[in-house]
Amino acid sequence: MSLKEKLKTFRAWPLSAQVITIIIPVFIILVVTSILLFGPDFSFISDHMSTLGAQGANPQGFVYFDVACIITGILLVPYFLGLRRWRTEDRILNFSIYIIMGIGFIACFGIIMQAIYRADFWPAHFYYSAIHWVADVFLLLIAPIALLRAKKFYRPIIVVGLIATVFNVYYIATWGKDAWIEWITAISTLLFAVLIGANMVKEKL
Repeated sequence: MSLKEKLKTFRAWPLSAQVITIIIPVFIILVVTSILLFGPDFSFISDHMSTLGAQGANPQGFVYFDVACIITGILLVPYFLGLRRWRTEDRILNFSIYIIMGIGFIACFGIIMQAIYRADFWPAHFYYSAIHWVADVFLLLIAPIALLRAKKFYRPIIVVGLIATVFNVYYIATWGKDAWIEWITAISTLLFAVLIGANMVKEKL
């Protein structure tokens, strides 16, 4: 398949699938760059994600992580808008989709603002991070239950959503004590979003 044909296929995908396909490589490239500039002392076990975005802790690479968060937060807005494709004649499902979109926008706001107010500005960073993480919990709880009403939703995806929810709730309940829990939560949440996008492509929503 030529590049032109691949682009044509990509443009035919649902908006949510297009957006998450762009987010993942951009996020990975910027975060990896930030980690490399942090130096050999960085550890997924002991260093929180916000550490990468703090100028005091990562003077050479903080900007890459913060930009990654801002770009992700901005691009997730059309991702959530694209979830309208799941609407059917089921009024409960349709109402739930709008709830998911609304909470998703709140999560996007939190992601963007916690990057603008990086960990160097701790009170504000903590506040916006809390908005983000709490919104994520509600998203991970509501989305799988709501999409169960959609005939084209792949049920096994729920497993990833439940795993992300458990880690997210634990992370919040322990006030972010364990850095590695934060990383697993972020990765599993993004994976959940990717799988929903893939589901939409497969079912041609």
